[in-house]
Amino acid sequence: LWKDADKSMTTFWLMHLTEEAEHKTVAFDVYMTVFGDKYLPRALGVLHGSFGVVGLSFLGMLAAMKEDRTILNPINWWRICLLISSLLWNVGPYLLHAMLPWHNPRELKDSKWIIEWIKGSKSLKKGEPVPLVDTEHPDIPVPF
Repeated sequence: LWKDADKSMTTFWLMHLTEEAEHKTVAFDVYMTVFGDKYLPRALGVLHGSFGVVGLSFLGMLAAMKEDRTILNPINWWRICLLISSLLWNVGPYLLHAMLPWHNPRELKDSKWIIEWIKGSKSLKKGEPVPLVDTEHPDIPVPF
């Protein structure tokens, strides 16, 4: 998904996703407090939230393409189709798993990559910039 992508944007998104992993149970806990174990609203919430983020990101991308005057470029539309396919292939199974009635985010282990990122980010001195991820490396290693 991130191979050969812009290093600054990839670093930003991976940093954000790591932050999400740090507080992955917050929304679940709030939901369980308010609704209990009612399944349908939770499943719809997963879909609504996920497609809301993707949809708004897509609209932002279209606005940027319009501003850059690249919106009519067929190669860009081919790349968008590939990106959406990659996103569905790579993220889709996780969304389906999150929609299972017995899903509990506390049971998900953080990946080694996320654990290394959190450890590395804590080693930064105040004001020190986050190092950029190497999107040309096949494994996209943690940059710390």
